[in-house]
Amino acid sequence: MIGSDHSSVPLKITQALSRYIIAIYNLGFRASFKIFLYSAVIKNEAEISMETRHFGRIFWNTKKDWVINHFYTPQLEIYSPTKDLKINTIVDLGANIGIEAIRLSYLYENARVIAVEAEKGNFKKLEKNTANHFQIEPVHAALWSENCELKLIVAEDGNNQGWHLEKVEVDEDYDMVGLTFSELIKTYDLYSIDILKIDLEGAEIELFDNKFSSWIHEVKCLVIECPDGDSPLATSLIFKKLEEACYKFNTYLNGENLILIRSDLDWLTRSIEIY
Repeated sequence: MIGSDHSSVPLKITQALSRYIIAIYNLGFRASFKIFLYSAVIKNEAEISMETRHFGRIFWNTKKDWVINHFYTPQLEIYSPTKDLKINTIVDLGANIGIEAIRLSYLYENARVIAVEAEKGNFKKLEKNTANHFQIEPVHAALWSENCELKLIVAEDGNNQGWHLEKVEVDEDYDMVGLTFSELIKTYDLYSIDILKIDLEGAEIELFDNKFSSWIHEVKCLVIECPDGDSPLATSLIFKKLEEACYKFNTYLNGENLILIRSDLDWLTRSIEIY
């Protein structure tokens, strides 16, 4: 065929093979084979579990939970070239089914990890996936502008990506609690945070409200999945808020993440694949 690029085929095969070899190293052969089976052969939706080599038993949905690939594709690591790195507290906002919380707890084995997830189905899997990770504390809540009770409104077309939260009326049934970040800090005694990971599907701006200057200087590193696709101009608004609070930081990019590291630290970022 005119214009086809046959030279890319061997490259794609090599890349796929490389990913599979890394998956085997990190997850073990049986777990990696399950991933291959459901991605390339069976291709139907199923709720399955698998025992992994380094990360314990993982429960996941074969169609929805491809965050599982964080275990075998390049991901973020924070390090110090002078080895002056002590990670004691990590907060994962938008923890999904717990893959990043588990990965970070493996990298920083002495760290306490607070994993916050709003969606009920994700939270149930988060609880199961972290049940044997003593340093991870799952929290079923949504970051909100006030402490209140919230209900989940799903799009009429049934798309599980199309949903939003609304505050409930008095005595109305609710799906989860909404917490301000200040309340989360108070409840879980988070007065110094080494890594704050943020993936709130466009609700990031709720986090950077008028009260955030009371805690932002206690955060050493922010990892933000760029929210502009869900909430236009959110990144520029966040940077404006940080400037107003005189929070000095260096900015790095890693995949889809913006990494902000407080300027008084020598911490840097790099990608990691082998665990």
